[in-house]
Amino acid sequence: MQRVHAHRSIVLPGTNHIDTARWNPLFYVFRHYFGDAVDLGKTFRAEH
Repeated sequence: MQRVHAHRSIVLPGTNHIDTARWNPLFYVFRHYFGDAVDLGKTFRAEH
């Protein structure tokens, strides 16, 4: 069984669907953080 949790502020009222216009994911890829394909910074372990 898999479960997905979403904050109620991004769920469409009365549904179990995420409002993609309000969803702003944060990704961690190879020691870098990205949100909406914009580099948001590096971890303290990232090379300078």
